[in-house]
Amino acid sequence: MMDCPTLPAHPRRDRIAQCRQPRLRLPATTALLVALCTLVPQAGAASDTVAFWTFGQTWGPVIDDRARYAWMDPIEYRRSSGQVGYSSDVADDAEVDRDGSRASFNGRRDSIVLIDDDHHADFNPGAESLTVFTRLVIDRSVLTTEALGPNQTWNLMQKGRYNNAGGQWKLQIRKNSAGRVFFQCLVNDDRSDTPKAAVQTALGHAWILNDHVIAARCTLDRGTDELSIDLTNTTWDVKRPRVATALPAGFGAVAPQAGECGTPEAFGGNVAIGNKPICPNQQLDTDDAFRGTVHSIRLDRF
Repeated sequence: MMDCPTLPAHPRRDRIAQCRQPRLRLPATTALLVALCTLVPQAGAASDTVAFWTFGQTWGPVIDDRARYAWMDPIEYRRSSGQVGYSSDVADDAEVDRDGSRASFNGRRDSIVLIDDDHHADFNPGAESLTVFTRLVIDRSVLTTEALGPNQTWNLMQKGRYNNAGGQWKLQIRKNSAGRVFFQCLVNDDRSDTPKAAVQTALGHAWILNDHVIAARCTLDRGTDELSIDLTNTTWDVKRPRVATALPAGFGAVAPQAGECGTPEAFGGNVAIGNKPICPNQQLDTDDAFRGTVHSIRLDRF
């Protein structure tokens, strides 16, 4: 029997399908969700799953997969669904309606997922805690200078951008001047005088060259005031030692704000997967675009 975190009373949480059900036989399609339920941020921590994307569909919006398991109100859990491409306002851009697997990211203009910003505050940890769990394969071109030069990054997922009002949080792939590749988590708070916090762990070149599936978890824990990474090569069943860094003294809330293009709040209303957030009709900079396959992303607040 697998245990999900115990969730306190909450109008949204109460309708989320629970993994612990007496004599419940789960269909094979729920296996991934069941496995993810065991990945709690810390022992005994109450967790609210804000979104769970598996990118399995080949057309249409990128659906928040909690809808598949929310027996009481499946429509409610489409609130965190997203769209492939630049913006719904660019209707004449054929690249936006990408065909094929939504899991594949190739660095081009259509290779981005924007999550609907109607409920964007759901993704802000604020003064609380946040965990982002992802399973991915990193394209081997990351090892080439043409695709990713030294001291540059690929953006896997982020909310807000540098100097965004309210702060920023992001997951990215980084390569240093020695050619080592890292999985990195970064957070900025809502105070301009506080240093950002970042933590990273190295990825083996063989993992990348052999297309291994990597499971990574970034945790912003306000109980321990630290930012950490847990990383596992699931193909070889090799787990990296947990890496953590203390948050700067006085670290504030992480709550990227949403606003009109051209304002300090321009980019805080979307969660972007596969690149950085952009405004409608803005020229997309693909230098930071992620390349590879994203099997799933689950985002919890606790």
